[in-house]
Amino acid sequence: MDRQLALEILVKYKQEGSYLNLTLNSYFSRYTLTKEQKDLITRIVYGTVQNMLFLEYTIHSRNSWYYINVKTFPTGAVKGDGCS
Repeated sequence: MDRQLALEILVKYKQEGSYLNLTLNSYFSRYTLTKEQKDLITRIVYGTVQNMLFLEYTIHSRNSWYYINVKTFPTGAVKGDGCS
């Protein structure tokens, strides 16, 4: 049940753009959960979002570097014809 609730919260966050803290509190008030269950759900949700944002940032920054540093080179330099 804990992981299922975490998944529901993450889906709501991604599809509806909901605020995580408000969504977590809403789910916690609807269900009778122990402190340990709430802690686990909170860690899963925030950890997943943190890693998702990190990956999106990494992918975006790598693509930006590629377009700035590779796509702007003169054609000969990219082909490696001795221009450096």
